[in-house]
Amino acid sequence: MRHPLTPLLAALALAAPAAAAGLDGPLEGSLHAFLGAKHLDGDDWDPDDNHVAFGAIGDLAPRGWWLRPCIGLIGSFSETDQGGVETWAETWELQIGGRATLPLGPAWVAVAGGASLVDGYVEVESAGVKQDDDDIAPGLWVSLAIGATVWRRLDIGLLLTWSHAPVELLGTDRDAGGLAWGALIGARW
Repeated sequence: MRHPLTPLLAALALAAPAAAAGLDGPLEGSLHAFLGAKHLDGDDWDPDDNHVAFGAIGDLAPRGWWLRPCIGLIGSFSETDQGGVETWAETWELQIGGRATLPLGPAWVAVAGGASLVDGYVEVESAGVKQDDDDIAPGLWVSLAIGATVWRRLDIGLLLTWSHAPVELLGTDRDAGGLAWGALIGARW
């Protein structure tokens, strides 16, 4: 089992200086943490097709740009134990693309999409024998987010994102993308 928080913490550490620099300067953008669920194709990932999902998404551009470059990192994992067969499955999606945000007073709606680099991992242990495999593949993603500023720059919202990335794990073709949804909390400036 790999530690699921390491890439997320690294992404947040790299994004924090850019976010802080844009608060009162010529840049505008957002940085949000994400917590929710991800559903992968049941034919590919059963019994590990329902994952806990978490991550960070952000965008940054000069003030007034209606389409902003954006980046996100979404991780997901699932662990099961069925009849003496233990499995751990996880995915990581580095999403890069563009985000258009429509402000509606304190509320906002954002549509985004682009290319991704997706890492799929699976580990299976049965009768003391462990097998694991890892594959990285390019993919595509689209998302819809809605939210509202509830206090100064503090935002809360909901995210729905779909992605597709074919990987091969333990000799089986799988889609490491899927449908993720959940809550957002962060800041807009």
